[in-house]
Amino acid sequence: MSNIREIATFISDGDWIESNDQSNYGIRLVQTGNIGNGEYLDKPDKAKYISEETCSRLNCTDVYEGDILISRLPDPIGRSCIVPQDIGRAITAVDCTILRVNHNIYNPQFFVYYTQTDLYKSRLSHYLTGTTRKRISRKNLENIVVPQYPKKEQDIIVNKLDMITNLISLRKQQLKNFDMLVKSRFIEMFGKPSELNNFANAQIKDVASVGVGIVIKPTRFYSNDKSGKRAFRSLNIGPFGVSPNSEWVYFTNEAMAENKRTIVHEGDVLIVRSGNPGTCCVVPKEYDGCNVIDLIIAHPNKRKILPEYLCAFTNMPHGMNQVNNQKHGVAQRHFNVSMYEKMKIYVPNLSLQQQYVNFMMQVDKSKYREAIFLYLLEDIRICCNI
Repeated sequence: MSNIREIATFISDGDWIESNDQSNYGIRLVQTGNIGNGEYLDKPDKAKYISEETCSRLNCTDVYEGDILISRLPDPIGRSCIVPQDIGRAITAVDCTILRVNHNIYNPQFFVYYTQTDLYKSRLSHYLTGTTRKRISRKNLENIVVPQYPKKEQDIIVNKLDMITNLISLRKQQLKNFDMLVKSRFIEMFGKPSELNNFANAQIKDVASVGVGIVIKPTRFYSNDKSGKRAFRSLNIGPFGVSPNSEWVYFTNEAMAENKRTIVHEGDVLIVRSGNPGTCCVVPKEYDGCNVIDLIIAHPNKRKILPEYLCAFTNMPHGMNQVNNQKHGVAQRHFNVSMYEKMKIYVPNLSLQQQYVNFMMQVDKSKYREAIFLYLLEDIRICCNI
């Protein structure tokens, strides 16, 4: 075993670049936000630069294709990526560490994969400092132990992990394609969001009764041992479905009896108020009887509108554009009951709604198969920890 210092041919922090030293052209300034967990995130719309004159005046350190960049700030701390070949001349910010290794002895991608393992994160955790915001100094980072395999073995491991990573990327893209297909079909059947004013024939309050979950001090109803009934919060809501693997809170039986008004049932629609307002899902059968914290609750009139259609409309640009136009609050984007009740909506006949819902269900089956395969691939990759 060696530590990072011992495998480095060069290691240094980036440069302290003040905002008034930056410009809109020149030498690319790579920041912590460009360092993804194992990948370089270009973010061209947020790109920062400095002039050659400023670079010379500040005596900045260039980064090169194949260098490893390590973020010393969250999130997560210690994540790394490799500088891509098409970046051009670039420098990096002070909270990024530049690591250069001898490519004949150490495979940079092997190191990047290592920084994604639980072993690395565990070793890193012993060196973190700070209270409100954790970080790691470069000196401490240099002490992190790294595995030392023969270069040939490193290359074999990297090739296998590259193959799995590429498959994961393809599956994630396929899931995104399914989402685009659902949106395209909605527009094809019910019109463009920009033309909604021409064909909207109702407001939400005409087709659903709308309320809100528990807002005031919901923590007093929590069960300490996770017994009782689950309670939905915004983090449990994903577009079109309950967020998988999200953290739940539970209400005591006494709390459930005291808060019957906010108990939801299969077919109700839950809409996020704060954070990602407008994101919504239909309550599935397995969550029937759960309670709700600080979410909008819509009870669709099923003689007029199907829950799945109401949810789809709200999640589509047709609904989201209205949410974004109505939300208030600067620090926290907020969406309230009256805003949702007044939202314009196009309500086609139930037969047409059902056609779209059937289409979504077929796509969901395909998405489910892809998601299972993606889960298995990610599980295999975790099992391949270096």
